[in-house]
Amino acid sequence: MTDRYSVIEMFTSEEVRFKGKPLYEAVLARVREMNKAMRCTVTRGMAAYYENGEIATQSILALSYNLPVKIEIILPSDQLEAVLPEFEAMMTQGIMGVRDLNLVCHKTRRPLLPDHMIVADIMTPAPDKVSPESSVREVADILLGSRFTGLPVVDSEGRPVGVISRTDLLNRARLPLRFGLLAGTKREDLEAVMDSLSGMKAEKIMSRPPEIIAQNTAITEAVKVMLNKGVKRLPVVNNQGLLTGIVSRIDVFRSIAKESARREAAKPMDLSEQDTPLVEDIARRQNMTVAPDSSVEDALEMLESDDLHCVAVVDRAGRLLGLLSDQELLNAFGGYRSGLKAHLAAILLRKEKGSEYRDIVNNIKRKTVTEVMSANVRSVTEKTQLEEAIGIMTQEKLKGLPVVDAEGKYKGMVSRDALLRAGFSH
Repeated sequence: MTDRYSVIEMFTSEEVRFKGKPLYEAVLARVREMNKAMRCTVTRGMAAYYENGEIATQSILALSYNLPVKIEIILPSDQLEAVLPEFEAMMTQGIMGVRDLNLVCHKTRRPLLPDHMIVADIMTPAPDKVSPESSVREVADILLGSRFTGLPVVDSEGRPVGVISRTDLLNRARLPLRFGLLAGTKREDLEAVMDSLSGMKAEKIMSRPPEIIAQNTAITEAVKVMLNKGVKRLPVVNNQGLLTGIVSRIDVFRSIAKESARREAAKPMDLSEQDTPLVEDIARRQNMTVAPDSSVEDALEMLESDDLHCVAVVDRAGRLLGLLSDQELLNAFGGYRSGLKAHLAAILLRKEKGSEYRDIVNNIKRKTVTEVMSANVRSVTEKTQLEEAIGIMTQEKLKGLPVVDAEGKYKGMVSRDALLRAGFSH
């Protein structure tokens, strides 16, 4: 543990440059790039007398162009030797010195993302897009192969005029299956589903007007729009209103995870972080559960009604045993020629139901969720920091994360939306 801190002081002026930038801007940028536990403050003075005889003062307009600037960098003393030569090289004009700081405490607020980060820093540039005249089948084909759950619709000049989500395909195009069940369907069954969409145009099912965001908007503002409007992604536009990218919740999650790792690497041992949000700060959780001896048939209705499409399997003592999701269902019934997905497609497309259909239905009724569930479940506790929970969901591509207490008893399921809402409102 270090309790010694030092202060690098740089006395310079507004006109001093380093590689074409004002010196203070170059120093600020380099401090961030170094990713160390340093705090940098830049102060502009009201007046100055320089050693070359020049005077700068705000009281005389002609002499106010080159006011004094003081740059202070506070850092643990054991890091001083590594960084001092670089700042000395940047100091093209002025005076630089070092002094000791008698540290009393080092505390900091830990927001999920820095306020200065903008949408352009994290967005996916040049995203897939369609026109209003594109077929709904083309839309579905693109979304099946995309990590995004929505697709911008742009006019002939490239301006967003709408957005099509997977929900729009289900509700407006009457897609017979959720994407989670559709993605692995046998090719012939998938083609039958897709062919049913070919006659529709994108403009008939898109949501309009789209919620858009300017690329120079702060990320924190973009998250507020997502949460307030209930959308998972936003088309990004430039000053001319042309589509330049798309920003989604997963982009925000990845940025939070990256920023958290950067801060951990820079954090000194004696830094006290204040106001750090925890999983227990999330007031509302998904609490859908089934007993281990419940039939898969009983769980299917829950899966359909739950936005996360994930049900927790909990014993009588309340302990989490496993999870049941689309993937577990597909694995359980994958031995049939077309599997569970094709069976559901056959029902909704009114295909002929043969002996295979009866076999699958009987198996649904016979199997319990214990036979199908995934027992290898990643969970967190209520005292887990939101950043850590977000990192787990990002790394493992989870839509929901179970929360348990110290005894392994199930407390609820947190979603991406709930984590963002708690983190940014905090």
